[in-house]
Amino acid sequence: MTGQRIRAEIAIIHQLIMYGCIAVLEGRQMDRRGLLTDKNDRILIAICLFVFMFSLGCGIASPIIPLYAGSLGASYIQIGMIGTAYGLVYAIGSLPLGRLSDRLGRKIIMVLGTVLCALAAAAYSIATTVNHIVLIRALDGLAWAAFWPSMEALTTDVSRASAVGRAMGFSTASYGAGFALGSLLAGTLTSIFGYRYAFLFYLASSILATVVGLMMVREPRIKTTTDQSAFSNTASRSSGLRHRANLLADLISMVFCVVLMTALTLLPVYAKGLGIGVFNIGVLMMLLWLGRITGFLSAGRISDKMDRKLVLTPSLVSVAVGSLLLAVSETWWMLVLAVIVTGIGLGALLPVSVALISDYVPSSQRGLAMGMFETASAVGMMIGPAVGGVLAEQFDPSYPYLFCSVATVFCTLAVGIFLKKRR
Repeated sequence: MTGQRIRAEIAIIHQLIMYGCIAVLEGRQMDRRGLLTDKNDRILIAICLFVFMFSLGCGIASPIIPLYAGSLGASYIQIGMIGTAYGLVYAIGSLPLGRLSDRLGRKIIMVLGTVLCALAAAAYSIATTVNHIVLIRALDGLAWAAFWPSMEALTTDVSRASAVGRAMGFSTASYGAGFALGSLLAGTLTSIFGYRYAFLFYLASSILATVVGLMMVREPRIKTTTDQSAFSNTASRSSGLRHRANLLADLISMVFCVVLMTALTLLPVYAKGLGIGVFNIGVLMMLLWLGRITGFLSAGRISDKMDRKLVLTPSLVSVAVGSLLLAVSETWWMLVLAVIVTGIGLGALLPVSVALISDYVPSSQRGLAMGMFETASAVGMMIGPAVGGVLAEQFDPSYPYLFCSVATVFCTLAVGIFLKKRR
């Protein structure tokens, strides 16, 4: 059995390496075609390495946090509270930390996120009660509130207006690859070392991400002409932060996180209830991230060439269908199909939504805009696990995914009705 696991892991890691090679080739093509400036292409590569190391540790921790809490006697409602604590602090911190990145710089806020993750990882390894897990997960939320707005703003800063979607796809693919590999390693590390020692790998990855951020990440000079003046004019004509497209992007972000956090928080326990082992749960979560990587690498680039709406609408439909499949799944293979379909849709939504915001907001306000975007995400993070935990506890463990499907359908209708095509 051990030999089969090793062969399976080697095959999956090979797939992840192939995705990494694709990302590198994408980056080269971006450079050759002039989609990145000569001074900024190295910055994007450094951002991607930083994002990979950051998400690797978080990918290790994410699947095992609800399982660890369950081993300490947590109910479905308490597991939902863990996700809600994360989302609450994320909601409180995203807007001010995004604004701080406009004033103090993106890099310092990004590195702050990795330092907070390292503290959380150390705390997980010594936690002994469910209440401890809730408090530490809140610290994780603050770390991600520092990371996401500043990373998204910096990625859009280093790309030209005509290639924002592709650049975001490149950086978010690095995030997905790290999280996918971490999710795979989570099951193996937990099986061999146990929950507590697995969190030490989260600590090591966070420390490495801090080193990469300090030594390799740089911030570009923001030009006040060409692309930036075009952004400023667009913001002036279209009300900038208050433009309908930005509000719809925030709505997508909220629904996106309702689905994602429901899956990350409750799906491991749901799968375990269906008789699936810890190793296979790690594989399942890894497949969710492989689906997201596929969406990351393709959707942003397509939306640059076509129209954001033409990518967002089918992506939302994919999430709605995948969530419904999760609700009716009773076997391993049904769950595999459901997480892949859901993952592809979720992966497509993030880079395209961020690119949609960058279409209307100049660089000097993007930290704030991304903070608003991530605050909406945090609301979704609170709603998903909280409502999902109550539905699973009071009715059936499949009900949270029905809720996700319904919420996504309403979001799809809003995008279809209110989002206009770009000029």
